[in-house]
Amino acid sequence: MPGVRRLSDGGSQGRRDVDGEREALRRKILGQKEALDDTRLGLRLIARHAAGATRATFEELLRNDETPIRHRLLVALDREYPSWIRSLTMATERFDAWLGAGLTHEMAELSSAHRGEFVEPVRRVSRQLSQALQDFRNRLSERTLETLGVPLRTTELDLHTDDPRSPDVRVGKIFDHTWEILSPLVPMGLVKGVVERHFARKVGDAVFMNLSRLASQWEGIVNAALHALEKAAIRRLDGLIATIENLLVATGQEASALREDLRQLEDLWSRLSHGGGEARVQEDRIA
Repeated sequence: MPGVRRLSDGGSQGRRDVDGEREALRRKILGQKEALDDTRLGLRLIARHAAGATRATFEELLRNDETPIRHRLLVALDREYPSWIRSLTMATERFDAWLGAGLTHEMAELSSAHRGEFVEPVRRVSRQLSQALQDFRNRLSERTLETLGVPLRTTELDLHTDDPRSPDVRVGKIFDHTWEILSPLVPMGLVKGVVERHFARKVGDAVFMNLSRLASQWEGIVNAALHALEKAAIRRLDGLIATIENLLVATGQEASALREDLRQLEDLWSRLSHGGGEARVQEDRIA
């Protein structure tokens, strides 16, 4: 029937109009898809730039501590070593235990003393991401108010995160197997000076190695926290976009209902203009 086809065509056209207007509103408020992708990329780059610099930053931070720690341990070695010279086996075992305990203490103290500096990248990135999200939300609020007459809720978009935990300081094995094999065969009286110098070199090597290990441990912990912040920021951004999408859907539905009411009124007036009871029946249905 011609009338049915006209109504069907009109409904399809109405849907196309609604979809077109909704997309126009979306572009006006959110901008192009490329702009949203750039915003996501900007958030990711904030976190990833910080993560890329943590290792170098931490190593530089700890570099000034290497000499004082080595000096303290060497002074302690001079004090302890004379009590170990009964045999090479005893000297290697005592030195291994002593240096392990000393390094564990020094690294734990160092980790605690610099904790604020280690976690600063997490705090800084949290502030930067929160500000970037807040700026984006403010722009959306201005555009929705201008376009739809409805602003977004004025809430602060802070990304709260707990400071990362401190690492468990670990010190690896100090000696290799060569000294363990030779120790029963070598008279300590002949090599005690050589052994002491070897121990002193081992102290320097172990301090450097464990400072690097501490920097690596903090790097892993801090970078994991930065990655979590990045994911949280993207979720917040997508949540803001979804809020706008839902607002546009609601606006589109209201517009669609209004157009349907107007179409029925136009159809009613058309029937009334030709007279007849059919128009009265249609009027009763609308009522």
